[in-house]
Amino acid sequence: MSTKPFFATCGIIVVAILSQTTPCQVAAQTPQATSSDTDARLRQKHYRSKANALKLVASDDQSTRLEVTENPVMSWSGLGGWSGDVFVWSGKGRIQVVGCVGSQQVGDLLKVFQEFHSLADEPIKEFELAPSVTWTPPTSETRFREIPGAPNPAPTAARRLVQLRSLARQFSVGMQVTGDNVEPSLRLLPQPIAREAAGSSDVIDSALFTFVSSSGTDPEVFLLLEARRMNGELKWVYFPARFTTREVWMSLGGKEIWRVAPIDGGDPGTRIDVPYFYRNESTIPIGEIGG
Repeated sequence: MSTKPFFATCGIIVVAILSQTTPCQVAAQTPQATSSDTDARLRQKHYRSKANALKLVASDDQSTRLEVTENPVMSWSGLGGWSGDVFVWSGKGRIQVVGCVGSQQVGDLLKVFQEFHSLADEPIKEFELAPSVTWTPPTSETRFREIPGAPNPAPTAARRLVQLRSLARQFSVGMQVTGDNVEPSLRLLPQPIAREAAGSSDVIDSALFTFVSSSGTDPEVFLLLEARRMNGELKWVYFPARFTTREVWMSLGGKEIWRVAPIDGGDPGTRIDVPYFYRNESTIPIGEIGG
C-alpha cells in the first residue's frame, strides 16, 4: 500500500492459498452478525465486482483474456478504516498481473483505490481502469534473474512447492517508512498467495510471495519465483515487485540485489504507462456499495 499512514497498517490478514495445500478444517461458528460485518461483506463484494470488470488481454493473442482469480488471493483490513482485496490475473501458465482494490472508510464515505503491478514479460493490451483512464503496462522492466546456487526445479508440483518456500526464505526486504523510521526486515508470508503450477513449455511453475510490515497486513513487496527455461535449461528465477510508493529494497543471502526509490503517490493521470501505480478510483457513500 502506498499513501495511508504507517500506523494504519495494523490489522488482521486472511490469506487464501491457491491449490497448493490441504484446506484446514475450522470448527463451525455462527456469530451474531453486526452492521460492521455487513459493511465488510458489502465492501468485499464491491472490490470483487471492480476486479472482475477489468478486462486484461495479451497483445499478441487478443482472443485470450487473462483470467482473474474468482476470489481474492489475499484480504486485509487495518486501523483507520482501511481494507483491500488482492487479485491476480494469469495466462500462458504464469502470473501476469497483481492488483488490489481497496478503500478507506471516512465517516459515511468510502474512498476506493486501485493499486496494480504488471509482472508480464510480454505486452498486455491497453485496458480501461475507469472511464477515460487506461493502463498500458510496459514489459521492459520485467527482467528475471537466476537464483544463484538454486537446485534444479523438481519434476512434481508438490516437490517444487517445498523448493519455492525454501528459496523465498533466502530473500529479505527492508522499507523506509517515514523520515528516520526504517523497517529493516519486512515479514515474509510462508506460503505463496498465488501459484500457477500447470505451466507451459517455457514456465512450469509461477508463484507469488508477499512481504508485509511487521505491524501491518497489506502487501508492500511481492516476490515472483518461477521455474523458467533459460538457454534451454529449467532454472529457478526471481523478480521483485514494489507495492508501495515508499523506498524499498531486497537482499538475497544478506547481499542487497534491488532497491527502488520513493515515488510520488499522487494522481498518475489518465494514460498510465508505468509497471506500478496507485490511484484513487472513486468516493461513494457507504450506503450505496450494496446497490
